[in-house]
Amino acid sequence: MIRKVIIQCLLLAVLPAGPAAETFYDRGDEGWFFYKSPPDPEPKTADDESQSQVAAADQINDDGPEKIFSVSWLKKNLEHYRNIAIDDPTEENIRAYLYLQRLVLEKSSRFARMFQQVITGDPYLDAVSTRPIATWGSNLVDSRAQKMRQSVLEKIAKNAGILYIFSSDDFYSTSFTPVFAGFVRRYGFEVKAVSLDSSSDPAGILDRVQYDPRARAAFAVRVTPALFLMTAGGKTAPLVQGLVSQDDLARRVLSAADP
Repeated sequence: MIRKVIIQCLLLAVLPAGPAAETFYDRGDEGWFFYKSPPDPEPKTADDESQSQVAAADQINDDGPEKIFSVSWLKKNLEHYRNIAIDDPTEENIRAYLYLQRLVLEKSSRFARMFQQVITGDPYLDAVSTRPIATWGSNLVDSRAQKMRQSVLEKIAKNAGILYIFSSDDFYSTSFTPVFAGFVRRYGFEVKAVSLDSSSDPAGILDRVQYDPRARAAFAVRVTPALFLMTAGGKTAPLVQGLVSQDDLARRVLSAADP
């Protein structure tokens, strides 16, 4: 029903009003060779000119192979009919544009409904299969992931350590040291602490602090504190230069340890 109304509106928008033109077959008594001079054409009004322009523009816009009212046809013609309605805001032109707009919305609604049905019926497409929407389910997944991450980090700690480079007179290093110490105790990492300016830890948390100003150049340290993951084979991987949370540091360790 909507399609029929749209077609009628489009015809009203592009065809001039008035009775249909008389054809040869309507003049049967004149014979084949009867000649009559055609009547003088009536002068065109401004409304006729406008409708002629609409018809001409419509021919240009409908020369493609698209099926009428298909997405490609609507994409090309919706703006076209909107422009017509703006330039010549007659009731027919505006109605034609509004029905086309309504058709676009209907297509979008049908697509959205079917889109949701397809996702709901396919566990490979439904995000709920991997991440529950319910709060309790999400918390359950987070709790399990936390336990798995704890286990993986503990395994990494058995085969790797952390190089901790800091400055004893650096406020950020002093503030970060307790956070770092809590991370180390949590997962069991061995630590090699290197100070760039002294052999002590003002926070009183780190043990066996080594003074080595050469570490700044050797590890390209620009900001303290600086952390590096050290493997049993003597390789190092940068973790961070600056302040991070324990959770962020854990993610960085997992990323650096990934072969």
